[in-house]
Amino acid sequence: AAVRASSAFRTASPPAGTPILGPKAPTTASRTERLLTPHPVPERLRRVPRWLWVAAGTAAAAILVVPYVSGSQSGVIALAANFACPVVATRVGAIPEQIRDGATGILVEPGSAEALASAIRRFLGDAALRERLSRQLACEAKLTTNWNRTSDAYLESCRKAMLQR
Repeated sequence: AAVRASSAFRTASPPAGTPILGPKAPTTASRTERLLTPHPVPERLRRVPRWLWVAAGTAAAAILVVPYVSGSQSGVIALAANFACPVVATRVGAIPEQIRDGATGILVEPGSAEALASAIRRFLGDAALRERLSRQLACEAKLTTNWNRTSDAYLESCRKAMLQR
């Protein structure tokens, strides 16, 4: 769906690049190549080396697109929150717990290239929306997923376990 939705990037104003980020396992790479073959590939399409893709790709992205068809949650969404990067993601697994549609990002149904392209165009065409949703995502992440909160929760769990002895 992400490759088929790439027309949203080709017609964007200002033009947007479409890096493919992710592990380069042979099955993933060959499947991606098969999907790209029948579609016009944007001139700006590039592959990012695996060792660089996570942090650098997320930090540099104008929009993070997470087109999962299955899964539980996404670590790259946490990175996007850290970098205040707007997120378009599919409504699968626990992703709706990470992204609240219309509040901290845009959620679409998995497998729908049309919905994905529409959400991408919506973000690319509305700087205020990108700013508002990415700022809210970053703010909520700082309140809920920071090391102080994590360590406090861990210590509280240890305290409770010790009291049960």
